[in-house]
Amino acid sequence: MALALDVVEHVGDYIAFLNGIRDAADHCVINVPLELYAWAVIRLSPLLTARRMDAHLHYFSRETFFESLRDTGHIVDDWQYHRLPPPGNPHLYRRAGAVARSVLFAHNPDFAVRLLGGWSLLVLTHPEKAEDSPL
Repeated sequence: MALALDVVEHVGDYIAFLNGIRDAADHCVINVPLELYAWAVIRLSPLLTARRMDAHLHYFSRETFFESLRDTGHIVDDWQYHRLPPPGNPHLYRRAGAVARSVLFAHNPDFAVRLLGGWSLLVLTHPEKAEDSPL
């Protein structure tokens, strides 16, 4: 089992990294923050903060990360959203945002993640084998 927890977004050539860990073990567990969401793109500051403060070089949505896994020969066995810890700032608008995320997530998880963010993606993969290939 290979683990890459909160690593991919920091690696300059993340495609080479995903290619490299694909065959490192029978299965890989990979976690990435889902920082490419509508509110972050509109405001832009969450993306810039992640770059400056957390040294994130890449930003993903669930869909873009799944495509990256497919492109690098990973087969997704299972996945789930994982709630990111709330920021330490207890301002009312941050608490209101956390409530909105939770309520919307309870009704439509994919939409909540794409609209408001605040989640990461935990994925279990195995390397693509000849019998997995559609060709």
